[in-house]
Amino acid sequence: VSAIICRFTHRTWLISMVEEYSRGLQGRLDAYMEQARANEHKLRQFQDMELKLLSAESLPDLCRVLIQDYRRAFGLDVVSLLLVDSGHHLAKLFKNFFNSHPGVRDENDVDLLDYIQLINDYRQLQELERFSTEPRLSAATPAVHKPFFLEHMDGLKSVAILPMQRHGLLLGMLCLGSRDGTRYSPDMATDFLQRLALMAGVAIEKAVKIEYLRQ
Repeated sequence: VSAIICRFTHRTWLISMVEEYSRGLQGRLDAYMEQARANEHKLRQFQDMELKLLSAESLPDLCRVLIQDYRRAFGLDVVSLLLVDSGHHLAKLFKNFFNSHPGVRDENDVDLLDYIQLINDYRQLQELERFSTEPRLSAATPAVHKPFFLEHMDGLKSVAILPMQRHGLLLGMLCLGSRDGTRYSPDMATDFLQRLALMAGVAIEKAVKIEYLRQ
């Protein structure tokens, strides 16, 4: 009788262990499937954004897509742009556009120009070069990141600084800011963000050429 009880107990223990292992496997599978669905949704969002970028009909329209539409689509608190303008050409393009389209503002009644910086100072350009090689994701540090966000730095907890390049030349920085401290961190994958920065660079180069042709 004792041997039968021992065998029964052992069998019950084995069944329990198998069931527990199966639940663990199912939990991991569910987590993988959820992550796959999230990645698929994110990919569709990025593809939609790429189409908007490439369809923008002017440089200011392109900036509006990046600053306003991207912020809405991905639930960010701030998106700002730093554009290299060593020859002051972009300044003229923006001035002409906003003179003929006054009051271009976002849904918070903030002038979109407040989110755009045109960089032509040599020292500022040298400082940008430190960030020009790859995306930088980190906790927000005012001493480091305020030049990228200016007065919009308040309240940001994590940031992503994305260099936009074409043909080996730095066009500027796309700067993403969040009040969520876990949104961006150095150990995160940057594949989607690098793709976004690449497409933004392509779209900016295209928009600038179109503006020059118009003039």
